[in-house]
Amino acid sequence: MNAQRETQRRAARDLVYGLGNTGLSVARLLGREGSDAIYLDTRRQPPGLDELRRLQPDAEIVLGERPASLPEPRFAPA
Repeated sequence: MNAQRETQRRAARDLVYGLGNTGLSVARLLGREGSDAIYLDTRRQPPGLDELRRLQPDAEIVLGERPASLPEPRFAPA
């Protein structure tokens, strides 16, 4: 991988909506890949919060209302 592509990969961050079972599954996958992510959940105490903090202690976690600076979720059709 050339240096420019590596820099772009590191600058890009994944955005994970929800800290339930699926969000934690994504967190595990991203952790194995060494990817950086922002985790967002509209609940103040989502069920997977403690587990996420254990899996990725340095992860950026946003709880409550989605900041306007973060994009709204878009879901791919099943």
